[in-house]
Amino acid sequence: MSETAAIADYLSHQLNNLGISQLSRQEIPFYYYWKNFAEATFMPDLALKQIFAQIVATTPFPLRFVSKFLKFGFNRGYLNNALNQHLFTID
Repeated sequence: MSETAAIADYLSHQLNNLGISQLSRQEIPFYYYWKNFAEATFMPDLALKQIFAQIVATTPFPLRFVSKFLKFGFNRGYLNNALNQHLFTID
């Protein structure tokens, strides 16, 4: 298996002392919600933050202002707000 969610689900069913069998009936929906939230909603935006930082770091010095400008615009226009909303949801 290569999908993180599939691996986590498989292990949770195979390892009863670590898996969802240890959760109460009321806790299981929260387990699935937060597991999928982390992978499908939160992680892609965190990855974008890292990708833009790496683009800036690896851009040759004479052109670095262009990548910094694009990073700044994307962060300000979308990414910072999205990450703040995710953190508010988590909190």
